[in-house]
Amino acid sequence: GEAKGAKAALKLVEEAGDFYDDPRLDVLSSSDNEFRWLASGTQPVQWSPRVLVHGTTTITRQDGKVTRVIDRWDSSPTDIG
Repeated sequence: GEAKGAKAALKLVEEAGDFYDDPRLDVLSSSDNEFRWLASGTQPVQWSPRVLVHGTTTITRQDGKVTRVIDRWDSSPTDIG
């Protein structure tokens, strides 16, 4: 989903954490305005498949405040199964 504002973004993260078993978000590398991450979790079905999503977050700042955050997945949601 898309979130407008910090509270809405936090709600999306919490909802994903509530759905998946053993949710994780690992930061793989970072710079001043960008970081690479790996999000993962186990789907709550009988065979417990682990979903792995690699991506990049880019942050834009103006006058020291975050004005824009863009998350990009390396694969589309339909490709990760």
